Amino acid sequence: MSVQELVEDVLISGSCANVSNFNSGTGTVFNGIGYFDGNGSDFPFAEGIVLSTGSATAAVGPNDTGGFGSQNTDAPADPDLDLAVPTTDARQDRTFISFDFVPFVNEISFNFVFASEEYDGGFQCTYTDAFAFLLTDSEGNVQNLAVLPGVAPPNNIVSVTNVHPDVPGSCGPQNEEFFGQYNTGAAAATSPTEFIGQTTVISAMGNVNPGETYRMKLVIADDRDGVYDSAVFLEGGSFNLGANLGDDITIEAGTASCNDQTVTLDVSESSANAISFAWYQDGVLIPDETDPVLVVTEEGVYTVEVEYNVNCVATDDVLIEFAPQPVANAPQDIQLCDDGVTPVVFNLTENDDDVLGGQDATMFNISYHETMENAEMDMAPIPNPDMYPPTGNPQTIFVRIEDAATESCFDTAQFEIQSFFVSIGELDDLIECDTDNNGTVIFDLSVNDDNALDGQDPNEFTVSYHNTQADADTGDNPIGPNYNSTVSTETIFVRVENNTNQTCYESGSFQIQFFQQPIIASQPQDLELCDDGTGNGDFNLESNTPIVLGSQDPNQFTVTYHETQVDADMGENPITDSNTYSNTENPQTIFVRIENIDNTDCYETSTFILSFFQVTIGVLEDLFACDQGSGGTALFNLTENDDNALDNQNSLDYSITYHDTQAGADTNDTSIPDPTMYTNTINPQTIYVRIESDGSTDCYETGTFQIEATPSAPIQDPEPLEVCDTDNDGFSEFDLDSTSNGIALGNPDLVVTFHPTQSDAINGVNDLSSPYGNVMEDTQTVYVRVEDDINGCVLFTELELIVYDSPLLETPDPLVLCDLGSDGEEVFDLTQAEMQILDGLDPALYDITYHETLMQAMDNMGAIGNPTAYTNQGNPQTIYVRVTDPSNMADCNNIVELELRVRDLPAANQPEELEVCDDETGVDTEDEVATFDLTTMDTVINGDANVDIFYYETTADIPGNPIADPESYVNIANPQTLEVRVEDEFGCENFTTLTLVVNPNPSIADMIFEYELCDIDNDGVRSSTLRARR
Repeated sequence: MSVQELVEDVLISGSCANVSNFNSGTGTVFNGIGYFDGNGSDFPFAEGIVLSTGSATAAVGPNDTGGFGSQNTDAPADPDLDLAVPTTDARQDRTFISFDFVPFVNEISFNFVFASEEYDGGFQCTYTDAFAFLLTDSEGNVQNLAVLPGVAPPNNIVSVTNVHPDVPGSCGPQNEEFFGQYNTGAAAATSPTEFIGQTTVISAMGNVNPGETYRMKLVIADDRDGVYDSAVFLEGGSFNLGANLGDDITIEAGTASCNDQTVTLDVSESSANAISFAWYQDGVLIPDETDPVLVVTEEGVYTVEVEYNVNCVATDDVLIEFAPQPVANAPQDIQLCDDGVTPVVFNLTENDDDVLGGQDATMFNISYHETMENAEMDMAPIPNPDMYPPTGNPQTIFVRIEDAATESCFDTAQFEIQSFFVSIGELDDLIECDTDNNGTVIFDLSVNDDNALDGQDPNEFTVSYHNTQADADTGDNPIGPNYNSTVSTETIFVRVENNTNQTCYESGSFQIQFFQQPIIASQPQDLELCDDGTGNGDFNLESNTPIVLGSQDPNQFTVTYHETQVDADMGENPITDSNTYSNTENPQTIFVRIENIDNTDCYETSTFILSFFQVTIGVLEDLFACDQGSGGTALFNLTENDDNALDNQNSLDYSITYHDTQAGADTNDTSIPDPTMYTNTINPQTIYVRIESDGSTDCYETGTFQIEATPSAPIQDPEPLEVCDTDNDGFSEFDLDSTSNGIALGNPDLVVTFHPTQSDAINGVNDLSSPYGNVMEDTQTVYVRVEDDINGCVLFTELELIVYDSPLLETPDPLVLCDLGSDGEEVFDLTQAEMQILDGLDPALYDITYHETLMQAMDNMGAIGNPTAYTNQGNPQTIYVRVTDPSNMADCNNIVELELRVRDLPAANQPEELEVCDDETGVDTEDEVATFDLTTMDTVINGDANVDIFYYETTADIPGNPIADPESYVNIANPQTLEVRVEDEFGCENFTTLTLVVNPNPSIADMIFEYELCDIDNDGVRSSTLRARR
């Protein structure tokens, strides 16, 4: 390709290029100008122009030759390059392209990558292979566009020595962020170029005036020697002469808008003659955007495509960034202590970190203002925010945070500043009692909290207590609020401090003092009086004074008596007639108080009861009980007289005891232990009753009554009632009434009833009917009540119900014998059926007998004497088998039937001879050997399908060796007689014989003869039946 084609068709994008006056220069040995194609590699450009100080074709990767060495182009140095990139060394092998162009826009740019073989060890520290993009305007002003963006001159030139990483032992890094990579080591094999190292993609940019003619020169040269070459790769299509979107709008440039604002892109100025517009975001077409103006709300790379005519399409890109919207995080209120002397000054900048939160302080400015309007308008910031004297108390301060790059994105917040005056009120001295008199007392110092605060908010101030003024001043070593004092008199120091500013405080002090606490040495005794008939009495309360004092000094402590707890607690209204006090209610509580004379707040109280008792005894009734057949003794419930003795007095206030002597009742000794179950010792007997007040054992009355035992008719305890269970579920029916006469010993005046529980029997309820089915499995106790109709005496006994299991039997299969004597009788072993009858029961645990009749079996009589050899008496005959369980008293048994059968022998008819013709079974048809189907004689011998027929060659073969295949039997003699056994389904068998005969075959010649027939109708045809003849 020519230089013009490389510039117009490769370097310049779009079809609007207005270029001319092309020129170029390279060596005479090698051509350093060429076109390159990325060829699908990872090279950053798909295609473009390469300018090399050696051969352009040698730039093709991979990097498999290291530095590709001496490829001098024999070209000289370039003075324009030397001016743009100064060096003290001689340059050579220059390669350049130059051309004129007229831009449509006010800025041009194109992208390039610089690569070199000098990126090899220390060479990159000393060999300044370089290049330049020289832009010359119509007035001859020259500008080098091949500079590092954002880097100040003279360190912004692009050369090997100005762009490289750290080279250990040679030189440090230089503009390392623009160095791309080394194409050595493992990367060499896949390197798209032959060069050892290369930069990142760099953009060359320049400002131009639309419509003015400019000269562009792209030039590169080796430094000092031509052994190691360098090259610059220009991205195809990156040189834009058409539409201009202007500079990138970035945060770094300070041109970014806030992220809640918009950016307007406008190419109207450079596209007056345009016929269409298309916009792209990050390479994706934006639908419906066909105007020269685009409003942007999102970050990204935006591209405009402007079509001027059919053959002229210009494009340009711009990077849009939005400045971060700062957030004014909530600042803290600032509070100081006002001592009333020194003016209060606030450091507002204490809130800088709070406002920033996690935001980068280098990206934002913070200012403080006295009004929200000034904060929002960025006006009148407080000039010395670290030394601000407030104008009010409290006062609101407004803070503004803005982005440092544009100063247009901001947020505001506010906080309060306030100063406090701290005071301490008048404190009360505290007095306590030494409650346990151990020389230590715990004081609740917090009772002075309200005094110390003096109306200040307890949520904003802290009160602390200390042993010294020094501790109160520093706030160290606080004590309490529960303070254990070991000195009877002590000074406590108080500190009140502001919770927000702990350096703001006031202090004061008060005294604490404790006194000996009196104690109730022993609890006072309750005082009791019995009614002497007057209805009242005088109590000596002072009898409890020495009890309450104990060993305490009566000169130090005073004891008084009171009618209420309030009076005792307050030390008011003591009882004056404490020696002769008349109670005002019954019972009455008296409150006793003991106090310290030096400090009446040190006291203790207790109580005791005054009780005035009255006891009476009512009319008692004599008691009678049946003697249960004991002959004069019975069981009495003496407490049946409790209500009579109480005589309507409250049972909760009195105790009743029963005694067998008057002395015992008077002294309350030897009371009857269980008066509810008392048996008389003589008949009749006097019982003594004592009723006393629960409040006073000295207040009591006594009385008497008689107990007498009435004779009872005798009864008999029944034997257990036993039954056998027919289904062995543990339940059966019992004839309870069958035991009544025996229990009553035949006495017709006794009524016997049966009950499920003892309680029911005692109460005479829930009679059981007879017969009765037990409800408890196997055994159950029934309670018997026997009542005498003559005197009403009731006796009790128990009847035990027992259910025994009966043996559960299996009905056996009939015993069958064959009638060998043909008389219908045979000898049977009846015991052969026992195992089946018992069905798993252990025969050693049961008695088994055999009977000819059911009645005999039921009565267990007439058992067959020898059941192992019994001759049947009929055919068939039923034998009754009785199985008895001897382990229980009820003789539980069960009976099953056993059938005996004598079976006739199966028929064994004598068949005719079985004849067949001699066949080829043997040697030939005349050897008298043939095959017989013996089974053809089965129906002749016995036509019953339920019998089996077996054939034998000899009698010795019977029964185990029958002819194996009777359907295909070959005779062994002629004639031959076989033995035949017939067996029925019961194993009965009979015998006969079968004779086999093999007949010789007739001669055919002997059988041929003429056979003449008459032709009845003279048609030459006559039918006839031919029969075989033998």
